[in-house]
Amino acid sequence: MDYSLHPDSARKPLVDADSLTNSEAEVDWQENMEGVPELGRTQRSSGIRSYFDDLFHRRSSSRGAIFLENKFSNMKRSFGKLTSWKIKTVHVYIVFLSLLLLGTIACFGIHVSHDRRKSTTGEGDFAQRSHGHRYVKGHCLPSTDPEGAESPEFVIIQANDIYELGPYIYEGENERSEKDALAGSDVGGLSKLCALKKAYQSKYGKQKVLAVLSGDYLSPSAMSTAKIPTNDITSLQKKHGRDPSAKDAPDFVDRSQPGQDVRSLAGAHMVSVGNKIFDIATFGNHEFDLSKRELNHRIEESWFPWISSNVRFRGNSTKNVFSYRLREAPPVASSKCCKTCTTSQRGLRMAFISATMENFPVPSYVQIMNTAETKVELIRLTRFLRSQRKVDFIVMLTHQSLAADIALIKAFGEEDGLRCNGVNLVLGGHEHESSYGVIGKCAVPLTKSFYNAKAVYVHKIFADSTPKGELKFHVESEFVALDGECPDDSHLNKEITDWWGLAAEAFRKDDLDLKRSVAYLPIRHDLRSELIYTARTALAVHIADALVHCCESQSIDGAIFNTGAIRLDNFIGPGVFSVYDVIRVWPYEDQIELIKINGATVRRIIETSNLVNRGTHGFLQLSSEFSDACMRMSTCGAVGDSCTISGNPIEDDRVYTMALPAYLLEGKQENLEFLEEYRTQGAVSKNRIEKDVRHCLTSYLPIHFPLPE
Repeated sequence: MDYSLHPDSARKPLVDADSLTNSEAEVDWQENMEGVPELGRTQRSSGIRSYFDDLFHRRSSSRGAIFLENKFSNMKRSFGKLTSWKIKTVHVYIVFLSLLLLGTIACFGIHVSHDRRKSTTGEGDFAQRSHGHRYVKGHCLPSTDPEGAESPEFVIIQANDIYELGPYIYEGENERSEKDALAGSDVGGLSKLCALKKAYQSKYGKQKVLAVLSGDYLSPSAMSTAKIPTNDITSLQKKHGRDPSAKDAPDFVDRSQPGQDVRSLAGAHMVSVGNKIFDIATFGNHEFDLSKRELNHRIEESWFPWISSNVRFRGNSTKNVFSYRLREAPPVASSKCCKTCTTSQRGLRMAFISATMENFPVPSYVQIMNTAETKVELIRLTRFLRSQRKVDFIVMLTHQSLAADIALIKAFGEEDGLRCNGVNLVLGGHEHESSYGVIGKCAVPLTKSFYNAKAVYVHKIFADSTPKGELKFHVESEFVALDGECPDDSHLNKEITDWWGLAAEAFRKDDLDLKRSVAYLPIRHDLRSELIYTARTALAVHIADALVHCCESQSIDGAIFNTGAIRLDNFIGPGVFSVYDVIRVWPYEDQIELIKINGATVRRIIETSNLVNRGTHGFLQLSSEFSDACMRMSTCGAVGDSCTISGNPIEDDRVYTMALPAYLLEGKQENLEFLEEYRTQGAVSKNRIEKDVRHCLTSYLPIHFPLPE
């Protein structure tokens, strides 16, 4: 695999634009989609890919693992002024420093033993680099270490952005017993993740192996919107309740009550299953899709603690939420004793802190620190952990953009008195693609696992004593694709099946029989986020047209929806499109509303989508009444005659009737908050359509994608 240390002139695109003058950050980046099944792969847009490939002097790859925010593509201009003599100067410095390092090693005999360690996975040697951290493609069963190999202090299995319990349980069980549109997606899932953890615990011991979650777990699950009697939920939770061996598990919370109080599942199934896997979790933005009551219930039901260093809950304190958590390994061997730590009396002490993004519609019951406040708080917390709690190794779980992660890592390295004694390892979430990098002058590993546990990272943390008696660490990170060859956990499968059955029955009562075949997709469609967040796609247009279809009794000019509502982030088809596939594509119970707006407002909506929200959840997909030119704008005021509705240019003074998901009219979509005023001001009489988007799709798709005879 290509893995190189990039010169200073090539670092800057991976940091915020405001930080472009800072020359201290070093970026060592690895793309690692090798081994991930095709259904799980993602690809950067060709323009961004070729730009960064050239800039970093690395070979072009059609398999990009990193989702780079669209704004980075504009940074090319910032580097256009970099002259050739500056590049040569950087190269001279690199050669000089390399020779100096070699000379030092030759003269003083300094060596780092782990740099000579060979790969034990059968996938080739580890990449060699001065900071000692290593990356390798691993396997879902731990490899056999060579005789005398060093044992890690801790093993951390990282997952993030998990929206489903596992692969499609009804594969081959649809009405027609035919290949499902998502066939072949026997990749990932919590059962395989559980089996992976148990395998590593069997090898290294339960105390040493942890599974952590970097946010986005409780929502938006396809099953979470199922309306189920509270007593039925409680009964299943009790059936699969507290494991007697889980000493720290909270007492069972019995929410059963007389009558049949019906509520959304709201992640209860995810917590129940996750209790058998995770040891620590942090919040993603989608945890806050839940109401305060729902989220409090899920936190109370968790056997694992939630850490939240930059999130504060308003009102009553929330139990089982902490600003940090400590874990201590068994005492290390005396050979690891050093001058600056107390590991001769105790094991390695590790702390977990966290950072959650704040640039999303934050509900009123929670307060999230902004970027500057988060930086100050995490540095303060790190100082406290190092000085007062005598922590040796700090792990930061994050759920934010790649750029924000890198900027935060840099902030630790720039802090006087802290420098490289800040965080040691950053485990991120939010982007659904898997990525690995070694960031900054302090060489901090940063990883993001693939969504839905299709691929995860296994981090082995080793401690080394330097000739000066200081304790140093290196991290060996294995990229593990949980494909169809990886084993499931049979015990957990039984619980997952129970939750599936409970949710399926609830959906059936709502006229959404998960097994029912509704359509047949003759070709493969691309619903990956990086594509639908930037461009018009055929299936996305059909989804918008479904909104128009359900408004057939009304006179309507078109439909608009935000692409963030599509949660599949995958290819779909060819094959049978089931009701469950519909819910996986659109898991929200979104009602459809009609509003009347003038042409000037339509232009404003289209311009905001193209010029501000492109590349984000807020990029809009338009129904077929809109011409393709409406989604190809690149400059302000470009909504000209080429952008048409039903073949006619948009007239500023004309009133148009549009169908939108209720979410957009609640003012929750970033940069489109102004739409909230039209919920009442421009509302059409009887403006709410009886069917929600999911039911609209089940009635629309058979018309345009009929099942074969």
